Amino acid sequence: MHMLNGDALLEIFHHYRLDDEQGWNNQLRWCKLSHVCRRWRKIIHQSSFHLNIHIPFMHDTPPLDKLPHLPTLPLVIDYQSGDGAEDTSGVLHAIRQSDRIHRIVIQAPSMTLYKLIMLMDKSFPRLEVLSLSSTTPEENTWPTLPRTFLAPNLRHLAFHSICPPLLFLSFTPSLVTLELIQIQAPSYFTPEDLVTQLGLTPQLEELSIAFSTPLPRPNAEGELFYEPITPTTLPVLKRLVFRGISAYLESVLSRIQAPLLKRFNITLFNDLAFTLPHTTQFISTTEGLRHPVSSVIFTADGISFILGSRNESSDGPGTFSLDVSCQQIDWQIDAATQICGALAPILSIAEQLTIHYHEHEESLPCAWQDAFDGLSWRGLLEPFKKVKTLHMGYPLASELSSTLESDDAGLISKLLPELLVLEVQLEIRHASSKAYTISTEVHRLAGRPVRLLITMPPTTPSTH
Repeated sequence: MHMLNGDALLEIFHHYRLDDEQGWNNQLRWCKLSHVCRRWRKIIHQSSFHLNIHIPFMHDTPPLDKLPHLPTLPLVIDYQSGDGAEDTSGVLHAIRQSDRIHRIVIQAPSMTLYKLIMLMDKSFPRLEVLSLSSTTPEENTWPTLPRTFLAPNLRHLAFHSICPPLLFLSFTPSLVTLELIQIQAPSYFTPEDLVTQLGLTPQLEELSIAFSTPLPRPNAEGELFYEPITPTTLPVLKRLVFRGISAYLESVLSRIQAPLLKRFNITLFNDLAFTLPHTTQFISTTEGLRHPVSSVIFTADGISFILGSRNESSDGPGTFSLDVSCQQIDWQIDAATQICGALAPILSIAEQLTIHYHEHEESLPCAWQDAFDGLSWRGLLEPFKKVKTLHMGYPLASELSSTLESDDAGLISKLLPELLVLEVQLEIRHASSKAYTISTEVHRLAGRPVRLLITMPPTTPSTH
């Protein structure tokens, strides 16, 4: 072993770590190597960053009486409490050594979290990750960081059911990811305040903002629409996640630009009216979000609009999704037609469209049967004027066929003038008659051949 130089030993130690990454730190496996000889110990302690070495604090690990015998390596707190009765002495001891802490992840009841957070009233010069999550937001106790907390090298910040101190962002210029999730009413902040603070985080790449309830209340929405003078640019933002009301989203998007954004995921609370001019303008002017593949997906709990695919990697083509939480079928259809109309400028570039009902049931719920009419289909299909391929999933394909038979025989030919391929999913017992109806409609498209494909639902054993 004395013939190997330091670089060779570091490479060996690195592969040893990869063989058991979980036990490397959680069970202090690196100690085994450091006990071989003084030379190995010196290399390991001096290369703690390269070898990702730290001392973890998870409940009672390591025991406090063992700490004096360990080197002064970076500390990592990863504490999850169930009912708040667990021993927190180890975590409390670690927090007091703020100059050594590299990462803090705490998930605990509000009162336990409050006790731990109160000790964070100092500077944490090495802290890069901070994640605080309350498991009991219903207690109406809202922990928040002390104003004297300081972490100049913080890169990842996540608050779940925690009062987010937005002014704190002024002191985190290195922030790369920010998650403010399950924001409660006492923690509400205006879009203007949010954007002002985001402008102080030039390295921010991922942003998630999620309210637990519709905030602000409808009678206070007017305050959201004061137009900014100059939008704030988030120069390297690549992913944006939002959950809340459309008025709040519109106010935020009217105040920002994100030229490198590639993933944008929205969940809206149900509303009587959806007008999304700033959302449409924001997507239209963001190159990474425009996509020729679209989907409209109905579920038992809501409706989704997707540009691209949810499964695409972050390095792939951009993806935009908008979900609306509502269960009643008439609300879903109304929301779907409103949003299709509101997003028409960006949906109009789609060349491939999928419409389906995504549930494990083999047929539509009773409330859904005959819920679509010609007006409903027109509201869904009208924005997609450049679609060349339409995939109609089961069981909505049967509903479309019924509409074509009764309401508007020229529906598809009028609304999808560039259609080349129509693929529908039908049950075996309906495939013949329904396919004939759809085929008749397709062939009304004059001067252009349209290919009709009939497939069986995924639960059906055969296809043709």
